[in-house]
Amino acid sequence: MSQLKSCTLFVAAVALFSASAAVAETTAFDGNWSVVFATRAGHCYPTYRLDGEVSNGMVRFAGGGDNYNGRVTPNGSISMTVSTDAIRGSGAGRLTRGTGAGSWRARINNENCSGVWTAQRN
Repeated sequence: MSQLKSCTLFVAAVALFSASAAVAETTAFDGNWSVVFATRAGHCYPTYRLDGEVSNGMVRFAGGGDNYNGRVTPNGSISMTVSTDAIRGSGAGRLTRGTGAGSWRARINNENCSGVWTAQRN
């Protein structure tokens, strides 16, 4: 593929993503984050970890594509949703400049689970 064609596709993808983003400015929370989810109720995995990124206030998880969506407000409030074949859930909490914490609940492989999450900026 030519460099011009690649550049045009990249610009189109960025424009499409930017048009759908509710927050269009760099935030204090932008960067790479590691999130640990701990189950407190239900028979789901006891803990699991995901790497993610906050960019312009939008949360994206590695490999999550459009299945994982989230947003961080300027004051650090965060809300997330996940929707895949096996998982339907949501979470909320708060980030500071280097850490974060909150709660989540989900239906994972037909099992209702809930718990807490903690985040650390990488």
